[in-house]
Amino acid sequence: MRPSGVEGAYSKAARLLHESSNKREATKVINDLIEMLTDRLPSEAIFLDKFRKLKFTNSCTKQNKLIKYIFIKMELYYRKNNEFYPEDLTLEHILPQSSGDKNKIGMIGNLLPIGESLNGDAGTRRLSEKMPTYKKSDYRIVQEFVEKNGDKSIWEVKDIESRTDQLAREAFQNVWALNQINGSEGSVY
Repeated sequence: MRPSGVEGAYSKAARLLHESSNKREATKVINDLIEMLTDRLPSEAIFLDKFRKLKFTNSCTKQNKLIKYIFIKMELYYRKNNEFYPEDLTLEHILPQSSGDKNKIGMIGNLLPIGESLNGDAGTRRLSEKMPTYKKSDYRIVQEFVEKNGDKSIWEVKDIESRTDQLAREAFQNVWALNQINGSEGSVY
């Protein structure tokens, strides 16, 4: 199965690179591959739209690993090193799954990466009651959440949507720096 054709492009580029007889030919193969990959990058609007559609609940677990991967990449970005890799990352629902708009509860803006024991401690309480538990987390993304939202007593759908968009922009512009690759902010080459 070739969902995007990227595998074939890599294979072709590897073959052409192997067959290159000089530096100029090799450089052209590499530049052509970079151009093809760059052309396939999503715009920020498409990225944000797809990011908003990420969901995780007990009844919708298909994107669990993808969301965990995103949070790990964001955490590594915030830490500015690769010395961190979580062993017991779970996804905590800020607004409990048992309350609110079922279509919004699973959005990434309602999720925090947190250790399993702290997730159990947080339970299904109100945000103001969960904050002391969140403050115990070593995850930078959770610490940032506490700094920005520590004064809130409740977490609402508008907060979920707003945080989802903020995380999407952070991922696009900084974590993966896609705006720099696709030309929105100049080239990285």
